[in-house]
Amino acid sequence: MGLFDKLKGFNETNTEAAKRLYDKATSEYKAKNYYSAVRLYEMAWDKDPDVGTFFNLSCCYYFEWGTSKDEKRCYELTRHAAIKDHPAAMNNLSFFLNTGYGCQEDRVEGRKWLERAANKNDVRACHTLAHNLHTEAKDDPKLLDRCHKLITRCATENFQDSRAKVNEWFGPIKEDEWNGMTTVDMYNRGCDWMNGTNGFTKNLTLAIRCFEAAAERNHAGAYCNKGWCLEQEGKYALANEAYLKGANLGNAAAMANLAQNLHNGTGWPKDDTAARHYLTMAQEAGSERATTMLAEFFPDPKEEPQPIYSEDACDDEPSTYDMDEEDDELDFEDWTNEEKVEFMTTNMNLCVSMGFCIDECDVPQLAEELIDAEEYELARKLLRSCLSVCESSENEDHIDEVRFLLAWVYYLDYDGNEEDNAPYYRLRLAYELIMLLGENPKLFGIQNQNLADFYDVCYHFGDDYDLHNMPGYHISTWYGHQAYKFYSKAADDGYGYSMQMQAKYLMKEPSVVPSNYQKAEQLLTEAVNNIQALAFYLLGDLYYHSKYGRRNVEKAKECYINFINKYYCYNLYPYEYGQACHNAASILIDYDGSKEALQQARSILSEARSHKWCFGAVDRLYGRMLCEGLGGERDVAEGRRLIAEACDDKEGEVHFWTKL
Repeated sequence: MGLFDKLKGFNETNTEAAKRLYDKATSEYKAKNYYSAVRLYEMAWDKDPDVGTFFNLSCCYYFEWGTSKDEKRCYELTRHAAIKDHPAAMNNLSFFLNTGYGCQEDRVEGRKWLERAANKNDVRACHTLAHNLHTEAKDDPKLLDRCHKLITRCATENFQDSRAKVNEWFGPIKEDEWNGMTTVDMYNRGCDWMNGTNGFTKNLTLAIRCFEAAAERNHAGAYCNKGWCLEQEGKYALANEAYLKGANLGNAAAMANLAQNLHNGTGWPKDDTAARHYLTMAQEAGSERATTMLAEFFPDPKEEPQPIYSEDACDDEPSTYDMDEEDDELDFEDWTNEEKVEFMTTNMNLCVSMGFCIDECDVPQLAEELIDAEEYELARKLLRSCLSVCESSENEDHIDEVRFLLAWVYYLDYDGNEEDNAPYYRLRLAYELIMLLGENPKLFGIQNQNLADFYDVCYHFGDDYDLHNMPGYHISTWYGHQAYKFYSKAADDGYGYSMQMQAKYLMKEPSVVPSNYQKAEQLLTEAVNNIQALAFYLLGDLYYHSKYGRRNVEKAKECYINFINKYYCYNLYPYEYGQACHNAASILIDYDGSKEALQQARSILSEARSHKWCFGAVDRLYGRMLCEGLGGERDVAEGRRLIAEACDDKEGEVHFWTKL
């Protein structure tokens, strides 16, 4: 510091000095020099507490970073930060007040601060408050609206269990939620959510839940109102399905709504024959609106033809295509794949407009069957035709799914590769379609897992196929984030493979996602129950390596041996197989040492060496066993040779292993 700076320091006000100290403390905190940060923050506080929130200092006292734990000081600082409008501090203060941490317990005051933090969009506060509201909604169902908004917000950030809770709390109505309500009560509850009446906030998602529950008990009006809600969300094909079911149960409003959409070609292809039929039905049921619509749509009276749409004919679903008479009795399932593809490509506009809602129009289902059968040429033909129609349609509900399936065909199919030495040709071909999906595509089930696999390959091998030269290039960790996100979605849907891959990222990719070994252990345990081989290996690592904080060599040995005994692992996971053999043998040698254990270790290493490739560490450890005569006959010369070939520093390593 120069003379001018020193003189300037003498003229500082307390506030200026506090600001200088506070900024320096923050720099130390970011550098994780916590001891220095605490000292500087406290000096700044002594001069002027109002220069900052001091939230970082509260964290130091809570986590014992650079200082000992001090509950009262932590509470004081947290309250100070909360008053200064720091959202995370508000959430922490709520927790302290609810538990009496450093203060007198005060749950009423704690709830106020939790509400404030949630209003500031602190995701932890939103998550906690959503859980509280869901519990309280059992006595006051009006609270479900805010609960739904909060947990949905958390789910968009993939926070903790939020995605699972959205499905659990706001999926179909469970039996215990009826709570003595009649079908009419449930229908009326849906009307309150739909219209925002009787103290309820308008929420179409919650309205649809109630209408679906009442509709399952054959309430015709519930089908009609469900259709109206779906229309407001732009889901016209699904709305028509609901209207059709309501109409066939005798609801005049559903008949009129369906007729209007059929006349206008909304959701389903335009069909005035069916529109006239349902308007006539509604008119006969006493609907004045239907009379007006008949006069408007069909001013010239005509004899009413038979309708195309009929529950008996198509199991609640519409059908407008024609077949030759000799094919009338032929079940769609009996057609060849070529015939199915030809039919769907010919009627692709119909398939898309109906949202793939019946077997004869379910393009994604047929595409997945073709992919499973490795009939890639047919799959390409089908999906290219479908994508062309989807891209020209206003309804984008399925465009992500179709783009992904076509990309997946490109990725899996080896045909069309003109270069013999182009291992990433298929990846490049699929890449552009994948990039069009955006951050949160609408995919289903195993599609999320497959997309995660694609991103996982991009993350690990992006440099190998010059990813930086491709359109839409991202830094490598972005692909890792995407892989983790979609593995998480698929894991939430119960896919064991994705559970183990999500756990792998939590264990081994800290640059992509913060490490969470507890969650990884939970996921792997569930994946093992789903018979996922790699999960055994990862669990073995979790228990074998001390850095994971769960060291248990007996559990590690058991997991490694379970993995090794899966007959396909040495082909599917060659590196992991070799490492598991080495680690299991090491445990048997160094932690057991019995005659049986040494024989088992030698057998494991011998089996590992019998394959066409061999892990260097396996050769080295097997060489050690030969040199020392562990688990069988001693062969120093062969042992030294194996160790020398496996090591970079041959003589040094040989001397180390053979020193008796």
